[in-house]
Amino acid sequence: MIGRRVLLGLLVAAPAWAQVVRLPPVVLVDQSGVRRDLGAVAAQRPLVLSFFFTGCTTICPPQTAAMQALQEELAGWPEPRPLLLSVSLDPFGDTPEAMRAYAGRFGLELGLDKGWLLLGGDPRTLLRVWRAFEQPESQPQDHAAQIWLGAPGGRDWRRVGALTPPDRLAAMLRQMAP
Repeated sequence: MIGRRVLLGLLVAAPAWAQVVRLPPVVLVDQSGVRRDLGAVAAQRPLVLSFFFTGCTTICPPQTAAMQALQEELAGWPEPRPLLLSVSLDPFGDTPEAMRAYAGRFGLELGLDKGWLLLGGDPRTLLRVWRAFEQPESQPQDHAAQIWLGAPGGRDWRRVGALTPPDRLAAMLRQMAP
């Protein structure tokens, strides 16, 4: 059995870019029904990727509020400003209409020009994204309270807690900016 101090030491010693994720070459659908090539939207700017579903009543609302606070924190950034991506875990329930209604409930400002997209798609396409980011495939409510920070091009990623303060996330993103 590993002692607490040893475990803490391992966590602290872990490299900042502990994970390499390969973005799958997929096309998803945003809240407006626009088809978005994931690789193209990830190509030139840092990314903040989270997972959600519109019917969630547990972690998704506070995670969405945290993403909204981060969006506000990033508002004054020079271009290319980081892009927030919230990827659906419910391909049948999270239609563009449902995503727009969800955004309306939280007063979200969405679009490429606003720096945030809600993305859904068919189950097979979303499955490829979920697997790349180690999301549970069984039930949407089983997803972890985490977000992923990605360097431009979507090659290097860092997984952090979904409720990490926005100023800390912004500092981490600054390290990735081109």
